[in-house]
Amino acid sequence: MGNPARASHLRKGSEMSEKEIIEAERVETHMFLLLAGPPRNHEEAVQHGNAMAATGDYPVGTTDCFNVGISGGCGPDCFAYLEGNCEEPDEMLPRLENEDEIKRHRELYGSAENQGEARVVELDAAMFSQPKRR
Repeated sequence: MGNPARASHLRKGSEMSEKEIIEAERVETHMFLLLAGPPRNHEEAVQHGNAMAATGDYPVGTTDCFNVGISGGCGPDCFAYLEGNCEEPDEMLPRLENEDEIKRHRELYGSAENQGEARVVELDAAMFSQPKRR
């Protein structure tokens, strides 16, 4: 059954069936998630994950990284990335803009040898010679 508090405006004087109300709640939750933007901290990620699970389309217990990523918040300023909890840290490498960010990446996620990623070494050489996209 859906969340009665969320759909109270649908229930008052409505000719909708319980099934239609539950579907309307699901759509309402999806719209909220789309408009809310990516989570900015662990608490928001948990709330985001719970709301997604409540739609019935996602599992319970999604990670912070998953919640940020699915809502379009991946990047070097993501809280999960900065806490060392990024599930795809290699995806950040092309977005790192200076030597300090590369150093932080290595401190959080290890060296190229530890990660098995030749791209860190490749980017060290090529990264600063190319103009940045804006």
